[in-house]
Amino acid sequence: MSVFLDLETYLLIIISKLGLKIKFKNTQKNTFMTYENFTVNAQEAILKSQQLAGSLEQQGVDTIHLIKGIIETDEKLAEFLLNKMGVNIPMLKRDLNVELEKYPKVHGGDKQFLTNDANKALATARKLLKDFGDEFISLELILMGIIEGNDKAATILKNQGANAEKMKAAILELRKGRKVTDQNAENQYNSLKKYAVDLNERAEEGKLDPIIGRDEEIRRILHILSRRKKK
Repeated sequence: MSVFLDLETYLLIIISKLGLKIKFKNTQKNTFMTYENFTVNAQEAILKSQQLAGSLEQQGVDTIHLIKGIIETDEKLAEFLLNKMGVNIPMLKRDLNVELEKYPKVHGGDKQFLTNDANKALATARKLLKDFGDEFISLELILMGIIEGNDKAATILKNQGANAEKMKAAILELRKGRKVTDQNAENQYNSLKKYAVDLNERAEEGKLDPIIGRDEEIRRILHILSRRKKK
């Protein structure tokens, strides 16, 4: 099905590209945050969640929509974090889709808005900046903000074994000491996860095929490596 973006979504895209300010209300402190507070990928995830709600004729953009937006924006990053927490991703996607169908449809509605739960998740993500030493709200902080909530999306994730402690550990492993100090940081610390296979990790998890009948090849490789090491 084709998705037609409403005027507001187009304006959000244009404004974010120009670096102008869009305000998100922080319902807990009655303060505001802007698109400048988010990484480029986080901005895209929010826009995708809005587009998803619009395609389903739903006005409220909830945390369920945000999770879908995160996965669609950077599936590799989302899979890494979810796998580290032991989440069954196919089951998660199924549960998210089931919940999406339960939201009320508003025929003729041309604007989407963040629900209170979605606003709270983003506000929590903002508070987490200090914990990680970040300057911008990233995809993983939004996901952690959702996990720390008590709504339906948080319940689905927690029922799958996710929690804030596991999420923090997964983020630290993903970043390997890096901090989000610019709006494109996610692409930098996640590039190897996207374009390479961690053979050490696969070996530890027992996912590598056993090497049988390759004794001669192994001896030759070791011989070559030992010769190069002597030089």
